[in-house]
Amino acid sequence: MKAILLIILVMLQFCLVLLEAKAKDFKQFETPIMEKSVIVTDTGFYPEKVVVYSGTKIKLFVTATPASRGEVTETEVYFEGTGEFVFHCPTGKIKGKFVVLEHPKERRARVQREVASRRKVKVWAPRDQ
Repeated sequence: MKAILLIILVMLQFCLVLLEAKAKDFKQFETPIMEKSVIVTDTGFYPEKVVVYSGTKIKLFVTATPASRGEVTETEVYFEGTGEFVFHCPTGKIKGKFVVLEHPKERRARVQREVASRRKVKVWAPRDQ
């Protein structure tokens, strides 16, 4: 029984050492990176609309079919502000768009809420003539 308990403790210690080593290998990014894929066909882009948050770097993988035989082109895009940004093919026939939303953390910092009972409420009343 003691031998089994000793083996379990040794295995647990070994697992903890492996987990610590893996935790050190994680990359820390200043700007979050999101990976998105866009497929280009004769009928349009798929997805036609790509939704992301502002302040996020996007690694974009574009696959064109069938003309380029499925070759993948990789690029990175970064949006600081919010809004809709249209992209299209060189001929202008096919269009897609990036919809950039305000990040929830930024919105919480910008919008400050207050208790409604502490705020003085203005009530309109008609004048007597």
